Amino acid sequence: MVAVYPVSDVLFHIEIANELTHTVPPQAPLFAGHPLSYHYGMDLAVAMFAMDFLQTDAHPGDVVLPADNLIAPVLALTICRVPVGYFSFGLVARSEYTLRETAEKKFWNDWRLGKVEDGLLQDANVRYVVVNKQTEGIPSTIPASLSNVFENSELAVFKVDPQRLSETVPQAP
Repeated sequence: MVAVYPVSDVLFHIEIANELTHTVPPQAPLFAGHPLSYHYGMDLAVAMFAMDFLQTDAHPGDVVLPADNLIAPVLALTICRVPVGYFSFGLVARSEYTLRETAEKKFWNDWRLGKVEDGLLQDANVRYVVVNKQTEGIPSTIPASLSNVFENSELAVFKVDPQRLSETVPQAP
């Protein structure tokens, strides 16, 4: 008898993205030695583009604010953290999680409307914002606190300058 264990789609895509760092075409991450018989085109595209940039430019522990569909590759393929990640609701107080989750949703809603709010960027010490241009788009006006440091046909990476955020607290000398 064969036991089947359900794996969250998100976790599966993290495993695929990680597998793509080893070999293309990938092996089945949950059944070593066998080729993956599942679509991996988007996982490959994400793994190859912006993640490579972050892997070389970001420092260990830098905070990256990715769109929802880019959280898995950021966590699997870089040395970075995210403001709200999978299972984080169980790692911090509920009130803290709710505030951060609400702030992130507001950030992306405002972004899609063409406004860039920097409250979350400051509060979560975000160093990079990673955007899927087809789903989130790029606002027509980008504030001076963000600089476009990587872009291709699908993705864009913006670096956050904490000194230029509107509410940056002056650092002590």
